[in-house]
Amino acid sequence: MNKEAAIQVAREYIKKWERLGSKSLSGGSYSPDEANNLAYNTVLYPYPDGKGYSIGWGTYANLRSTGQPITKNTRITKADADQNLDLEIMSTIVPYLDKNVKVELTENQYAALASLSYNAGSGSIKFNGLLDAINSYSPNVETIWKGVATRDSRTGLVSAGLKNRRKDETMLWNGSYNELYSYYLRNNFNI
Repeated sequence: MNKEAAIQVAREYIKKWERLGSKSLSGGSYSPDEANNLAYNTVLYPYPDGKGYSIGWGTYANLRSTGQPITKNTRITKADADQNLDLEIMSTIVPYLDKNVKVELTENQYAALASLSYNAGSGSIKFNGLLDAINSYSPNVETIWKGVATRDSRTGLVSAGLKNRRKDETMLWNGSYNELYSYYLRNNFNI
């Protein structure tokens, strides 16, 4: 596996699901196409997420670049958002995956695990025995994966959006990822 290529796939995949938000104090996120063409000095605002705030590409609680807590008054640029995404992947997710995954993965499998870890925390790969299934080459990986971290942290209820993301991640994992279907999953939360 080419780890740099896998990380690049993960980075772009995460950006599609997380979206770049928020456009203003009143909300709104940039679509993946808008975000790709956005000036690096564009100011981004925080948005409520769970019991705290997130900013940029879903950076939660503290900015990785400075350690600063994210509050309703935090402001960053698109360049800061990209830096925080990269820091989270490289300083937290990659070391965790490298330490815990004991089997050879494809680039897409590594990217799918990185996406799950970014969205639900690195420890999420251990939920419901997912890591054990991966490390033992179990045929149940996809079934287990689809049930991992599907509850909205704000409401505690199963989220259609998170269920769709897990479905899309399993498609990335098994090599059947389809860009058009992924777009549909990201934008239609009632399937």
